[in-house]
Amino acid sequence: MGKYLYEWSVGVPGTAEIYTIYMGADGYLWGADHTTSKIVKWDMNGHLLYSWGTFGAFPGGMWGVHQMTADQEQNFYVAEVNNGRAQKFVPRQGANPAYLVGKPVYSAWK
Repeated sequence: MGKYLYEWSVGVPGTAEIYTIYMGADGYLWGADHTTSKIVKWDMNGHLLYSWGTFGAFPGGMWGVHQMTADQEQNFYVAEVNNGRAQKFVPRQGANPAYLVGKPVYSAWK
């Protein structure tokens, strides 16, 4: 059993439901917020850095992301329980790397 240290937020308590988290090899932590349908980025001190995404059943919209991951090319994948689907997001050419979900820890790919 561990010792409680502190918690990180994406806003006012009760307005967010983080269903899954992902830590890339770059050391940033990403979460999927069920309430806002956004993917959020924190630094390792718990500072909210960035968020993106929108609610919807259309391609690119999200509803109920329960799992997420990225591959070595920084393609990003989400599995949505409410939409009953998985989606793949491919970075645009020239995309700002600060806004991309980090590559996975390399040891996971050996």
